[in-house]
Amino acid sequence: MFDFFSRPRPVWFYLGALCAALTIPILIVTAFMTWNFAAAEKARLTRDVSDVNLQVMSALERQLTADVAMMRVLATSPALRDDDIGSFRVQAHAILRSDLKGAEIILEDAAGHTLLDTGEDIGTSSSSAMLATPELRQERPTFSGLSAGKTFTDSAYFVTVPVKILDNVRYYLIARMPVQRLADLITDQNLDPGYFVSIVDRNNILLARSAENEKHFGKQLPGAAASHSKAAFIWSGVNPQGVPVYGVIRREKLNGWAVTTGIAQSLLHAPLNRSLLWFLGLAGVVFTIGGIVAFTTSRILTGAVRKIIAIAGQLGEGKDIKTIVTPVVDANIVGTAFKAASEKLHLQSEALVSAKKTLERRVEERTAELAAKTKLLETTLSNMDQGLLLVDRDGVIRLHNAKAADLIEVPEDLLRTHPRVSDAVAYQKRLGIIDEAPEDVEIMFSRDGLVAGQTTVHERERPNGRVIEIRTVPLDDGSLIRTYTDVTLRKHAERHLQFLARHDSLTALPNRLYFRERLEQAIAFDIRHNSPFSVLFIDVDHFKNINDIYGHAVGDALLMQVASRLKSVLRMEDTVARFGGDEFAVLQTGGAEGNGAADLARRLLQATSGTYLIDDISVTVSISIGIAVCQTQGIGVDALLRNADSALYQAKRSGRNRYCQFEEFSFALAAS
Repeated sequence: MFDFFSRPRPVWFYLGALCAALTIPILIVTAFMTWNFAAAEKARLTRDVSDVNLQVMSALERQLTADVAMMRVLATSPALRDDDIGSFRVQAHAILRSDLKGAEIILEDAAGHTLLDTGEDIGTSSSSAMLATPELRQERPTFSGLSAGKTFTDSAYFVTVPVKILDNVRYYLIARMPVQRLADLITDQNLDPGYFVSIVDRNNILLARSAENEKHFGKQLPGAAASHSKAAFIWSGVNPQGVPVYGVIRREKLNGWAVTTGIAQSLLHAPLNRSLLWFLGLAGVVFTIGGIVAFTTSRILTGAVRKIIAIAGQLGEGKDIKTIVTPVVDANIVGTAFKAASEKLHLQSEALVSAKKTLERRVEERTAELAAKTKLLETTLSNMDQGLLLVDRDGVIRLHNAKAADLIEVPEDLLRTHPRVSDAVAYQKRLGIIDEAPEDVEIMFSRDGLVAGQTTVHERERPNGRVIEIRTVPLDDGSLIRTYTDVTLRKHAERHLQFLARHDSLTALPNRLYFRERLEQAIAFDIRHNSPFSVLFIDVDHFKNINDIYGHAVGDALLMQVASRLKSVLRMEDTVARFGGDEFAVLQTGGAEGNGAADLARRLLQATSGTYLIDDISVTVSISIGIAVCQTQGIGVDALLRNADSALYQAKRSGRNRYCQFEEFSFALAAS
């Protein structure tokens, strides 16, 4: 589509388009007005069809209502109440002469026996099949459909009125109406010959027509049966005479008869056809005038354009240009401008040659400079201790070094293809390097919490113990720089220092600092959950003598074995610590109720007291234990430690190799 508008065109094309742009809106407005006029004419004709239909329907309703009213008046005759058929006959003939001319009156009893027939003037008991139908024998006035005779004048319809005496139907008063009355009703409306009017009964059988009546009465009306249940509808089709018509059909409420009014489709569409012919003629004239104007103007402009093209070609070849003269002022101005441009081009061509040589020299220098910087960058990246990735805003890895490939365990061949981060993560999952994308990878997908220029630091520890520090720096253009540093040695050193700060270097047991932290936690837990606990102080009896006799190496080995035996007695939730020298402490939690602390002390005495073999040296030792049970909530750490230390002192004074439990005003002693 855009190629069509950008394609070069001759002058006459644009002039023709200009003429079309000027004339087509006029034609559109004219067509719109013509169409509205034709539509208004068509709407007027369709309204006229509906009005004619209403006119005939109103006349039919008035006539039928008058017939029923006259029959009801006759049904109230006193002669019928007195069963005086002779007197009633006189009244019936009077009605026929004055109001129901051309009709016949029939009187039947409730059983269907004919008592009076003004047409035959007999009083027989024969039953008429037409009049015996249940639809005519109701307790309200009814109308029959068409009763066809041998000719149109013999055909009729019946109006039946029940005669009630003492709330019971005794007679049926029937009027036989010739269908000529309906044809006369249509004629009396003085309708335009262009309209086709028909009256049909409930079964859509033609009773009367405004045209060719005697030829078509008694036949089925086309189009009416499709919407028999509707009170009014529009119909387009072929009428009984074979004429395509547009029609309106309405049904009469009293008896279900319908009045149809139609107009020939040719008359309905005539205004539009005339309007289209007039519009086509006008369009032809307008386009002819526009074509003549466009052709004349295009010849003038084309001549001027050709001269401009000629001097443009001379300008391109570097030739001297002469001034041109055309009927178009603008073309003359362009020619003068081309001549001036030709003179300037001669001057500028020499300057361009010089500038070209300068530019070529600068490009060579710049290329060499960029090659040197690229080489420096490649050397720097390859010799970095850190891995480096550059990820663009779309998640594509644009730059990497070999160290990054090693640290993230992705082949460098894959990184050279500039994969997406998601592809690299998928590779790591396939090889089992990671199960799910870690937090430092997730931020590259969501970019949540990343601010341009601010560094985000993560640590990732591999199952093999390798620890990688990952720094992510967002840039203003949406890309990310990520560096990877192997900090395994530093992290292990930090963890070892933390362990040494809280554990004894000889026995690897928790030290005094660690024990106090656990004791503070136990006190806080007891305050919240009323869970008592015990503190046991332990001292190796006569340990100084062992050091003096066998040396510190044997003493240290002995302390390590004592620590191992102490640990073997305790549960996972209990804590044993070395306070220094031969002093140990135990925190018993969750089992200090009753004699739990004393039972633990006895097991410790039994496990640790005895002979130890150290480098072929047999050493027999025992221990003393002081117990402090936390029975008062809110007691402090120092108070508990003092109580346990006092109990230990009492156990040693009492002979060693035993435990002593601190109580408020006394000590409870027990030997091993």
